[in-house]
Amino acid sequence: MAPAFNDSHLYDRLDRSIQTLERLHANQARIAALIASQLQQCHAIAEDLGADHPWSSDKEIIYRSVAAEVGAANQIPDRTMEFQMMDAACLVEDFPNTHVALLEGKIQARHARAIQNAGARIKDPAMRTDYELEVLSHAPTTVGKLQAIAKRLAAAYDPHTIEERHKEAKKTCHVSVFQLEDGLAELSAVLPAAQAFAIKDRLDQYAYAANDAGVPIKDADNYGIDLVKDTGLSTSEKAHATRIRLAQLRAKFLADLLIAGEVVCGDSCPPNCGTQADGKRIPGTGCGGISNIQGRVMVTMPALNLLPSEQAARIRKEESLYRHAGLDGPAQLAGYGPVDNLTAQQIVGHSKTWLRLFIDPIKADLMQVDRYRPSQKQRSTLMARDMHCRFPGCTTAVFACDLDHTVDAALGGQTSNNNLEHLCRRHHTLKHQGNWNVNQTEQGNLEWISPLGKRYQEPPPSTGMFQPPIDRSKYPPPNPVPSYPDISTQPRAKTQPRAKTQARNKSQDPVKQHGTPAANVIDYSAEPPF
Repeated sequence: MAPAFNDSHLYDRLDRSIQTLERLHANQARIAALIASQLQQCHAIAEDLGADHPWSSDKEIIYRSVAAEVGAANQIPDRTMEFQMMDAACLVEDFPNTHVALLEGKIQARHARAIQNAGARIKDPAMRTDYELEVLSHAPTTVGKLQAIAKRLAAAYDPHTIEERHKEAKKTCHVSVFQLEDGLAELSAVLPAAQAFAIKDRLDQYAYAANDAGVPIKDADNYGIDLVKDTGLSTSEKAHATRIRLAQLRAKFLADLLIAGEVVCGDSCPPNCGTQADGKRIPGTGCGGISNIQGRVMVTMPALNLLPSEQAARIRKEESLYRHAGLDGPAQLAGYGPVDNLTAQQIVGHSKTWLRLFIDPIKADLMQVDRYRPSQKQRSTLMARDMHCRFPGCTTAVFACDLDHTVDAALGGQTSNNNLEHLCRRHHTLKHQGNWNVNQTEQGNLEWISPLGKRYQEPPPSTGMFQPPIDRSKYPPPNPVPSYPDISTQPRAKTQPRAKTQARNKSQDPVKQHGTPAANVIDYSAEPPF
C-alpha cells in the first residue's frame, strides 16, 4: 500500500522549492558560461601579449604570468587558473553551440564538460559541429546518460578507429594500492571496460546470492560483515544495512578470488554445500552454487563489424549512411559506451545466444528482436531496448533490474513489450509505493509523473544508437567566434594588443550576442530576492 501524500501545504512548499532550484540552476549555468567567456578573454589577452615575442619560452612565461595575475585576484592557484583559461578557450572557440546552450540555461556546466571532453578528439571543425549538434539534441537528460551518448557519438565522428585508440589506451592499464587509515587500503585497477564490468557483475551476483541464501560467511569479521536483522529496524534502515552488507560481501569475494582462486562461503558448510544428490550445482545456494557464477556483459555490435574487413570497407565506401541505420559504427558495451571491435567479437564469439535487432530506418526505433534461440524472446527484446533501469537518471544494468508491468497485470495490464520496462529494485519500489506513475508509448518511451504532477520524458537508451543524420539547416550557427592561429607554428604580424583585445571583448560579450537571459534565468542586476 502506497503511503498517502495528502498534506497539500507541504507539497506546495516542495513545489515552490523545486521551482526556485530550477531557476537557480539555470542561473548557475549562465554564470558558468559568463565565467568561461571571461576566462577565454584572459586566454586571448595572454596570447596577444606574447604575440610579439619570437621565443616559445617567452610566450609561456607571459601566459603563466597572466594566469598568476588572474589566479591571485580570484584566490585560485596559478597552475589551476592556467588550465581553466585554456579549458574555457576550448569551450568558447571549439564548442560554441554548447557554450550558447550553457548561457541560455538549457544545460549545466557538467553537461558542457561531458560534451567537451568527449568531443575534444574530433579535430575537423565541421565534424565537431555535427557531433556537437547531435549530442545537444539529447541534452535534456542526466550527466551520466549524456556522457555515454557523447562518448558513443564522438567515437563515430572520430576519424581514428576505436581499435587504434583502444590499443593506445591499454598501455595505461595498471593496478595500484593506496594506504587508508585504520588498517585499510584501497586496491585500484585500470582495465579494459569489458573485463571491468564483467568483474563487477560477477561480484554483484556473488554478493546477492550469499545475502539471499543467508549462509554463514567465512572470515566475516575481517570485512565487518554482519547479518541484517529484521528486529527493530525500519524498512529504510534495513535497506541501508543491506546495501552496506552487499558492499562488504563484494570486497570479501574479490579478495577470495584473487588470493584463493575461488569463493569461500563458511566454515560450517558441508562439503556438498549447494549441490543436489546427483552432485549437480544448485544456482545461488551455498559455496557450490555461487562458485559457478560468471560475469555478464552485453554488447550491441553493428552488422558490418561481423563481416570480413575488405567487404565491410567496400560497403562503407558505397553507402555512407549505414551508421545511421544501425549497421555501422563501434560496438557498444551496455552501461559504458563504445569498445573496440576485437573485444566485442571475442565476447560475441563466446556467447551462446545472439540477438538480431531490427531498426526502423526512418524513426530509428528498435522495432523487434529476433533471437536464434526463440525462448524468452520477449525478455531479450526488452533487455536490448532498455539496457538499464528506466527511471530518470538511473543506469543500473538490466541484469540487476526487475521486469515491471507499466500498468499492473492485476489492473488489466498486458504482458506485452508496450507494457513492460526494466526497473531496479529501488525504483520499482518507488513506483509502487511512492506515488510515482508512468505511461508508455508504442516506441518504448516512458513518461514519468511525480507526486507533484511534474512530467519527465525517458526515451529508451537504445534509440540514441540509431539516430538519422543531423539536419544542420535546423540549427542556425551561433554568432561567429574569432579563431586564433597557432602562434607556436605561425608567424603573426605585429599588432596593437590593447585595441585587438577591446575589439574581441566587444564581439565576445555573450549578453550582447544572445540578448537578454531566458525567462527562467535570474537577473542578478535586479534587487534581491531576484
